[in-house]
Amino acid sequence: MNVFRERPLGRYRYLLVDARFDKVRENHRVMSRAFLWAAGVTPEGQWEVLGWLDWSSGTGRAWGELFGMLKERGLTRVELVVWAHMGDW
Repeated sequence: MNVFRERPLGRYRYLLVDARFDKVRENHRVMSRAFLWAAGVTPEGQWEVLGWLDWSSGTGRAWGELFGMLKERGLTRVELVVWAHMGDW
């Protein structure tokens, strides 16, 4: 799994991002957690899951972490970022 999550990235024309919030039980308490994800579309039109992050909330810091991870892996030349709000899956 780490090989996939840490693979080098390159150019993606479009980046789609979203978050899903779920209730989880941690240390005998129910808490809200965010699952942030990003998918990309290559210049050839191929879709790829680029990364995801499990976070205790959907704060700007979490998005900064996800985008920072993608950039460190070489994500470049994104023309458009779309918040792909999926609602309740």
